[in-house]
Amino acid sequence: MEPALIAVDIDGVLNPYNMSRSRGQKLGYRPSKRLRQERMMRTFWNRTHGAELRRLSREYDAELVWATYWNGLANEYARLEVGLPELPVVELDLTTLTTDWKYPTMLAYAAGRPLVWFDDEHVDHGRGRDEFLAARTEPTALIDVPPVEGLGEPQIAAAERFLGLL
Repeated sequence: MEPALIAVDIDGVLNPYNMSRSRGQKLGYRPSKRLRQERMMRTFWNRTHGAELRRLSREYDAELVWATYWNGLANEYARLEVGLPELPVVELDLTTLTTDWKYPTMLAYAAGRPLVWFDDEHVDHGRGRDEFLAARTEPTALIDVPPVEGLGEPQIAAAERFLGLL
């Protein structure tokens, strides 16, 4: 079997929604002024995310990839904020944001490989999720991340349990 993929979204996963500066500091996040200026949005990043994702990749011989509508910007900005190397990007079509979402693209990209996918929107696209899972013949773990908290220990532990069974 091919090595597993670990697909990572950004907004809601590495950059939580509605994070305040004080709450972010308590949870280990720091704001990014550079991104706020260039993208006119406030972002919060936690460098332990990069370390944990690299550890998962290393310990379970899995390949990290971006699965985000940021597409190439993930490598330009987000990877630097969380301490990841440049990663392959699953190129997502913005026109699918409200229709098929990411599922058809991920189905093709991850064909033949086990998949761990961290995202905050799996539950928002239930029918697509069910069709995606029915079409997958490879082991698959869709790991839901609470978008106001971001990636945390429960999600990392779920990925470890799944990857440990491969």
